[in-house]
Amino acid sequence: MKRFLGILGLIIVLVAAYLVNRRLSAPPQLHLQETGKEATNALPVTVSRVRPRAVRDIVDIIGVVKPMKQAAITPKIPARIVTLLVHQGDIVKANQILAKLDMGDAQAQIASAKAAQQAAEAQWRKAIDGMNADRTNLSAQVAQAKAGLQSSQIKLNQAKLGMTMSQQSSISDMERAKAAVSQAQAGVAQAKTGYAQAKDTVKRLQFLYDHGGIAKTDLDSAKTQEKIAKEGLDSAKAALAQAEAAAKPAIQSVSLREKTTQGDVSMAQLGVDQARQGLKTAQNAKKDALLVDQRNVEAALAQVRQAHAGLQALIAQMGSQYLKSPISGVVDNLNATVGDYAQPGMPLMTILSTPAVYLQTSAPARYAEGLKPGQPSRITVDTLPGKFFYGVVWKVLPFATGDNRSLTVDIKIKGSTVGLMPNISAHVQVELARDENALTIPLEALRSEGPNPYVFVVINNRAIRRYIVTGYSEGDYIQVVSGLKKDEDVIISAPASLDTGSLVHQEGG
Repeated sequence: MKRFLGILGLIIVLVAAYLVNRRLSAPPQLHLQETGKEATNALPVTVSRVRPRAVRDIVDIIGVVKPMKQAAITPKIPARIVTLLVHQGDIVKANQILAKLDMGDAQAQIASAKAAQQAAEAQWRKAIDGMNADRTNLSAQVAQAKAGLQSSQIKLNQAKLGMTMSQQSSISDMERAKAAVSQAQAGVAQAKTGYAQAKDTVKRLQFLYDHGGIAKTDLDSAKTQEKIAKEGLDSAKAALAQAEAAAKPAIQSVSLREKTTQGDVSMAQLGVDQARQGLKTAQNAKKDALLVDQRNVEAALAQVRQAHAGLQALIAQMGSQYLKSPISGVVDNLNATVGDYAQPGMPLMTILSTPAVYLQTSAPARYAEGLKPGQPSRITVDTLPGKFFYGVVWKVLPFATGDNRSLTVDIKIKGSTVGLMPNISAHVQVELARDENALTIPLEALRSEGPNPYVFVVINNRAIRRYIVTGYSEGDYIQVVSGLKKDEDVIISAPASLDTGSLVHQEGG
């Protein structure tokens, strides 16, 4: 029994020693027991639960609206301002007249150059009209020569047909005589027609020659054709007489008709040859004349171009009496009045492009790594309260400004820029980054101990200090990168006596 009691006592001692050692090794705050007095002394605190939310890293910078383009308005030569058509701040369009100058002798020189160009243009038009007239007349002559050739060819064919008919010795003498008479009559009729046409041609060409429209060679050629036609008519009449004499004995008739028809063929062939040569002559005359006309037109056009180039060179050297805006925009730096004597190289005004503008800002150099082209931005200006403009980072200069503490950032504005006038200041918010599911806490929960931020979290009604790593903030919240978990409670307000291990009770949050 004593042995049993001894063993039992030893077990009791070991258990007691284990409990004492466990209590002593545990963190003190976990072994504090809430007595009634301690619960009464619990510090009132307000807490906020760690929640995920979208947070953006935004940099706020100030910028100035700049024009995409600007143009200095200045004369080419010294001149007095006669009329000033704009005022400071006016909106103007491209090519709009801004002022009128008294150019003096320069204007007279420009007017003389314009008159020379107009005279050259008139000479060029005259050369074109002459070429067109020659083309019409010569084309008519070629057409007439073609008609003459066709007529001669008809005569030749008729003569050959007559010769063929005369060779048909199997036909009776009477039939051959009648056929010859008929053929001769047809020849007379054809010759009369040809002769009448030739006379009409001579009459028309004589009129043209009398009025200087054609050369004498053309008239002589037509008269030759008339003579040939007359001879053809005489020959046709002779053929008719011969055909009528064909009623004589058949043997004499055959021989006579063969001789006569052969002469007709030769005469007709001569007519075809002459007509063909006349057509060739007319075609060559047209080609040569139009070639000369074309050279005259080209020479006149060269004179026009030379006169135009001279005028443009004079205008480029002296400028126009009207000063025009090269771009659409707003008038700025107007420092001229009517009567002033404008000098080259001294701008009378500057045109700032609108609505083509951008924003130029100066950002702290510490953002050099974060600012990149394409980042979205929101823009406001004091002159348009409540209105927002949106844009993106356009350019980030790869070097700092003279103070080595800032860098230049250009913002391209998207959409309408109505209301954004050059040289006004603007406030810009550039979104450097975004986390759609960031763990965040209110900024008022954040405390610091030197460079190390921390918060108090509530665990088992005790305030426990927790060091954290923070990210970027937006509004009243800051991102927690590490040190906290979702749904933990952090203290945002508490008495100054709050410390780690303090007993707390929540009043809200």
